[in-house]
Amino acid sequence: MALRALISLAKQKKLDGDDDFPLLMRVVRDGRTEFCRGLAATAIAVLTTQPDVLPVDRLIKAVVPLKRLARSEAVEHVEVALGALLNASLHENSHEKIIVPILESNEFGSRFMSCLIKHADIGHTTLCQELAVGLLSRLVGSTKGKSARTALMSYKDEQGVVRGVQLCTDLIKHGATSPIKAGGAAVLAEIAYLEDSELRGQLASDPHIEECIEALVKALEAEQTIAFSAVKALCSLAYNNQEVIATIVKAGGISSLIPRDEDKRSTVTPVKPHLEEDDRSHVVRSDAARALGILASNNSEHQRRITEEGAIPLLTTLMASKIPKIK
Repeated sequence: MALRALISLAKQKKLDGDDDFPLLMRVVRDGRTEFCRGLAATAIAVLTTQPDVLPVDRLIKAVVPLKRLARSEAVEHVEVALGALLNASLHENSHEKIIVPILESNEFGSRFMSCLIKHADIGHTTLCQELAVGLLSRLVGSTKGKSARTALMSYKDEQGVVRGVQLCTDLIKHGATSPIKAGGAAVLAEIAYLEDSELRGQLASDPHIEECIEALVKALEAEQTIAFSAVKALCSLAYNNQEVIATIVKAGGISSLIPRDEDKRSTVTPVKPHLEEDDRSHVVRSDAARALGILASNNSEHQRRITEEGAIPLLTTLMASKIPKIK
């Protein structure tokens, strides 16, 4: 009853970070039952959305017990723990400080990453999968996240098959919700974008990369949030890679990348929460233009096809935009 009362107080922003948080920490870490640990973690999850109550230095202390709870057999506790860790990783101007302890190879380090990727792959519930994919995209996109990227690219299913790229492709193609689809594309975008030649080479040579690119091209026509991540992934994959460029063109990428004025995609919860809806639209358009530039570079056939698709007037309009991101 006391723990339920603390959850209620947390939701009402009436908990004291100095007095109540240490108690919650002890319960999450040493609670006699998993049920008690789950209730305490729920209160902490609420506090992670209140940086004025729970500063970063205290939040960091909650990471290890939350990672342990995320490996629970109880789905509701997994959801709470992943939600708390995801909320923590979204803290503005401090997410790197939170991500480092999440990735640390302590008692739950490598096992936590394997568990997280598995939840992203075969989440017990849609919410569990959404949270896992969201947190995974935050970790692989971090400048400190090489271990997360390596873990994903070497992830094997129960049959021992490496599924890193195939996992992301499946999320994009078959994800039950838009955040899951967008998250799969975001993970690929982050891996392809970051300057890690070994992982980028591994990504480009993966046997499933063609299917992955086809899924990304198709995703350009989906909701704005999915397109936001898909176009970034295509830009990064295509950079200095003629085989990927050819696959994008073969999959109909030129037509799908051309920004249309009448394009009015619906929006859902963004992968990058700090971007407003208009900002996401601008980023999609500017990245699509950049991708077309990559496809056109030193390739007269691609230049001809881009022209025939009617891209030039539209690109000229974008160049005249007053928004720097589009220019």
